[in-house]
Amino acid sequence: MKKEIKVIAVLFNSENKILLEKLNDEFMLPFSTINDRERIEDAYKRFLLNYTGLTIEMLGVIAAYNFDEINQISIVYACTPLYKFKPTKSLPDKYSWYSEEEIKIMKISFPYREMIAKAYFKP
Repeated sequence: MKKEIKVIAVLFNSENKILLEKLNDEFMLPFSTINDRERIEDAYKRFLLNYTGLTIEMLGVIAAYNFDEINQISIVYACTPLYKFKPTKSLPDKYSWYSEEEIKIMKISFPYREMIAKAYFKP
């Protein structure tokens, strides 16, 4: 059986805040799946533009996870909005920017907290 490939974005703004999506009473990072024959970079750019209206620059891979039990591979990239391009729409209500301090006390779905920690880690 073919594995689903999920792309997850840790999107930093110019204030070093991260974009999170609120679903019920939990928070998570924006994510999507890769379409057939779609490049990873194109999947990130497509889904973030469609979901948030933001044009992004990819900064680098944070992590990759193999979830055999659900037949899925997740690839986590750090990204930033390209501010020279105006957003195509207002940020939907379910998305907001949060600081590292705010994130520390929030209820964040597994495994997103680990992904955020890796993104903020500076060697």
